[in-house]
Amino acid sequence: MKVITPERQHPSPYCREALIRIRIKAITSWSNKLQRRTKRLPPTSADATVSKFLDAVWMERGLSANTLAAYRADLTALARWLAERGTPIIKTTRADLLGFIAFRVEAGARPRSTARQLSSFRRFFRYFVREGVIKR
Repeated sequence: MKVITPERQHPSPYCREALIRIRIKAITSWSNKLQRRTKRLPPTSADATVSKFLDAVWMERGLSANTLAAYRADLTALARWLAERGTPIIKTTRADLLGFIAFRVEAGARPRSTARQLSSFRRFFRYFVREGVIKR
């Protein structure tokens, strides 16, 4: 059975733009639902950075809402831990990440959760390296 992708069905650039608009509407809807479910916290620059990353990853890969919510939770936990130490999430070092992971393990985090967090962090920092925001 041959799978037909949207690009093969609609080669016109106008159709691609329509598909992008549909995705933007879906992410806006998802974001609004997530905001209603979570506690209201004052916005920080880390929130804007995480939101920019999630929007980009969603547009590039079309990840599920559950995956995006897990990424947001992981990155928000890291950002809060770093904020207590006075470090912005974009200026995180390898030592900071290792310290956070050690903190989570001592707090009783399961290995599978730790592995998922590491995956989230890798994707997050690779994105900003690719965008030229950070060097490594």
